[in-house]
Amino acid sequence: MAILARSYNLAFHHEVDDAVTQVPEVADSVFPVHLCAVEDVAEGAAIGIEKELSGEQHAFIVTCADGQIHAYHNVCPHAGRRLDWAPGRFLLKDRVLVCAAHGASFRIESGLCTGGPCQGDHLARVGIEIENDEVLLTGL
Repeated sequence: MAILARSYNLAFHHEVDDAVTQVPEVADSVFPVHLCAVEDVAEGAAIGIEKELSGEQHAFIVTCADGQIHAYHNVCPHAGRRLDWAPGRFLLKDRVLVCAAHGASFRIESGLCTGGPCQGDHLARVGIEIENDEVLLTGL
């Protein structure tokens, strides 16, 4: 399943039709892929990870809430922009990630947008498994 995200031209406040970002398909044979160690993700925190899969760059967010690890595509459902304000650096308070572009707020344990322009939408989850205290990406 490809994820589509539209880019917006903020200077003119209109959608740019030819600037659609697509998360490319990746062959199942590349999985599992090491993302990080469980200890790299502190309770209530989020880290950014970039991986090249099948020749394409992918950006992920890995979070920890109540001892559970969660992982998402680093793509805001509102306008298709990354959530981080600098690579791997997130605005985060009280287990809520804030999109640096438009201020959408997402719960780290569910990816649910609780405020902002895409309220009710979710960050797109990615499949993960924990094995030997390592977070492994198992699918997009």
